[in-house]
Amino acid sequence: MSAEGIAIRVPGTAQVGQTASVSVRPERIEISATIDNLTNCYPATIDDIIYQGSTTIYQVRLEGGRLLTVGVQNTEAGFQHRDGDRVFVGWHPEKGVLITEDVS
Repeated sequence: MSAEGIAIRVPGTAQVGQTASVSVRPERIEISATIDNLTNCYPATIDDIIYQGSTTIYQVRLEGGRLLTVGVQNTEAGFQHRDGDRVFVGWHPEKGVLITEDVS
């Protein structure tokens, strides 16, 4: 499937021209300074970082402008990324869910 010029692999199929969305839970999205071995992997820039106790929420902007929320469990190593950092975000196909609209 392709959305706004971004190729996305998820289980399931949609018909050509059918409206579809992909849903991925924020904690299922990985964030890294280098390219990981993920099928769905995209360059992004960190727009905002929100510390929430045991979790840090990263708001990242993909190259096409789309915002994505990434949730990461905090570790003793502290923050790995900073505002404005160029990173890669991604997920394995089985972590995404394809949502399609019924075609009448």
